Amino acid sequence: MLTGKPLFFLLFYSLFSMVFVSPKTAILIPSTGRCGSSCLSGVLQIMGVDFGNNLAGAPAHNPKGIFESSSTNRMIYTILKEVGINPICGKGPFYPLKIIDWDKIKKSKYWEDKIKKYIEDNFSQHDIFAIKYSPLAFALPLYISAVKKLGYTPKLIIPIREPNEVVTSWQKLHPNLSNYTSDLHIMIAKTFMHILRYVKNEDYLVISFDNLLNNTQEVVNELYSFIPGLKTFNECKLALDEFLDKNLKHENS
Repeated sequence: MLTGKPLFFLLFYSLFSMVFVSPKTAILIPSTGRCGSSCLSGVLQIMGVDFGNNLAGAPAHNPKGIFESSSTNRMIYTILKEVGINPICGKGPFYPLKIIDWDKIKKSKYWEDKIKKYIEDNFSQHDIFAIKYSPLAFALPLYISAVKKLGYTPKLIIPIREPNEVVTSWQKLHPNLSNYTSDLHIMIAKTFMHILRYVKNEDYLVISFDNLLNNTQEVVNELYSFIPGLKTFNECKLALDEFLDKNLKHENS
């Protein structure tokens, strides 16, 4: 039987754990692509966020990494193809797109269960993890519901960049899109329509690519406030200085 000091310390530890243990957080990063989402993800990784195993390699246009799991990308690609969206087709990545009403999609629960299993298999050991992939914007309700049912708090971080810069960046990356300027603007608009449709009842934060590069401490402090349990700016400063580079927007030069 515990008495005196041992009992006091046991009760104190239990109360401390209840109050101060960080909640389980699932960060979802939907975007239009070419808007600084990889840069943002790199910063989050430095701050202590896990992006999963089997991360795709760093391509020439994103030499510091894209922080996307190949397994996640394949799953989202398969889900979207099932509902008539081809995220990668002849005109370029995830174009054309349409608005999806997931409440009317018969296999929504099937895919949600697949997402839950994937998260359990890959992130169960992590209190904070992130999923980043541009076409995630079109499957957001499935992922939001799945992480909630697993006991995670969803936190959506939406990277933004001036639309003309996004279009220019897509066209420099994919010269075959040079004649599709209007279509790319439509793609950006539809992507944000999906994002805005599903974030209104969730915790979300909008991060500007320019602000991330030019006012890094301010943005890192925002992220730290938004997601309990991350490392502070001072803890990450050296790694951030090494990772961030004003030339990350080289596509527009």
